[in-house]
Amino acid sequence: MLRGLKVINLSPNGDLHSNPSGEVFYLKTCQRQLIVGFNTTPHRYPICSSHQLFEGQKAYMFLLETICGLKSRMLGESEIVAQFKDAFTSYLAREDKNPYVIQVFEKLFKDAKEIRTKYLAKIGQLSYAGLTKKFLLDESKDREVLIYGSGQLAYDLCKVLNRKFKITLCARNNEKVQSLSDTFGLQILAWDKKDEGVNHPFIVNTIGAEKTILFDKDFLNSWSQINVTRRFIDLGSPSVLEVQKKQDTQIILLENLLSIAEKLSQEKEEKVSQAALAIEEKTVHRFSSFNLNFPFGWEELSFA
Repeated sequence: MLRGLKVINLSPNGDLHSNPSGEVFYLKTCQRQLIVGFNTTPHRYPICSSHQLFEGQKAYMFLLETICGLKSRMLGESEIVAQFKDAFTSYLAREDKNPYVIQVFEKLFKDAKEIRTKYLAKIGQLSYAGLTKKFLLDESKDREVLIYGSGQLAYDLCKVLNRKFKITLCARNNEKVQSLSDTFGLQILAWDKKDEGVNHPFIVNTIGAEKTILFDKDFLNSWSQINVTRRFIDLGSPSVLEVQKKQDTQIILLENLLSIAEKLSQEKEEKVSQAALAIEEKTVHRFSSFNLNFPFGWEELSFA
C-alpha cells in the first residue's frame, strides 16, 4: 500500500543537511523543494522544521496536484511536468535509486497525463510561454525576438512564438540550438557573441543558474539606452540578471510574471475545480488498488 509514502514540501531556499541520496526522489524548482520517499527517510534532510509534510493518501494527492500544476502560482502551468520528468530521468540514472519510488512516479505520470488531457488541455494560454507571447504581442512592433537558452522552456517558446515572430536563438549547447533551428527555422546567435544581444529590443531569457550573472548592469544599461521600445522577459530561476536598485520597468522578472498569472488564474477556476475532483478520485483509487509489497524495515536497505 501507499501508507508509508511521505512528501516533504519546503521553500526553494530551505537548507538541507546533505544532498538527498537515491533513497528519496528530490526536486528543486523556483517555487519549492520536494523530497519524496517512504517512512522515515525523507525526514533526514531538512534542517529546519518549517516545511509541509504529507503522508499516505494525502502525499500521493499532493504530488498529483503538483504535477498537474494545481499547486503552482501559475495555476495549471505545464512547465512543471517537464521539471518532474527531467528530475525523474536523472533519478533513474542513479545506482542507488529506490524501486518503490520509481513505481509511485510511474503511476503519478500516468494519472497526471489522463487528468491534464481531460481537464487542463485548453488552459495553457497562461503558461510561461503563453504569457510571454501576450507581453511580446502587446509591445513588439517588428516581431523580432532573441531567446537565450535551448532547454524545454526555450522549445515551448519557439513553438508558441514561431508563427508571429522572427526568432533568434542563443545558447551554449550547439547541438540543441541547431536542432531547434532546423525544427522552427530560426536564426542563430553564437554563444561567444551573446553580448551582441544588447542590440535586440525584445529578449526572453530561459537560463537560470546559482550565483551566475549573464546579464550585468552594463549590458542592461546599454540595452535600455540603445532600444527605446524594448522588453526583457527573464524566465530564469535563479535569475542570471544583475539586480539593480532602480530596475528598468521594461524588464519583467519571473516573480513579476507569476504575480500577473495569479490574477489571471481566476479564469481557470471551473476547469481546475473539475481537475481537483478528478485528482481526489484518482488518488482514492490508487490508494486502494496500488500495492507496494516491500519488506518490513526496507527503508534501511540499500537499493542498487
